[in-house]
Parts: sequence; structure tokens; C-alpha cells
Amino acid sequence: MLPAGTVKPGEADRLMNGISDKVQKGEIRKVRTLLQDFTNSYRRRNVAPREGLGRLEAARFRFSG
Repeated sequence: MLPAGTVKPGEADRLMNGISDKVQKGEIRKVRTLLQDFTNSYRRRNVAPREGLGRLEAARFRFSG
């Protein structure tokens, strides 16, 4: 359900293999960790890239001194 091209095929396979491995081993808590790591990296790359201030305009910040 993610936009095409935002997740590399190898990355998706690695995530799915990791989840199925942890579920088979009964390590449900580690599934949560895998999902958090994936969503954090996805968010950094696609949702909120760190390119300057983004929507925060430099004109809004006035420094005197």
C-alpha cells in the first residue's frame, strides 16, 4: 500500500522475512521492533526529508544581536 518506488524490493523482502522469522520463533516483541525500525527509516527518507527547514520559512525567524 506504499507508493511505487518508495521501498526497494530487497528491503521489503528483508522486512517480511524478518517478521515471519520472529513470528515462527515466538518472538512477538521483536516484530514490533522490526516494524518501528522500518517505519522510522521510511519516514526519514520519504515523509520528512531533512532538507533545510522544509516548511519552516527562514523569514519567520528573526534574530537580533
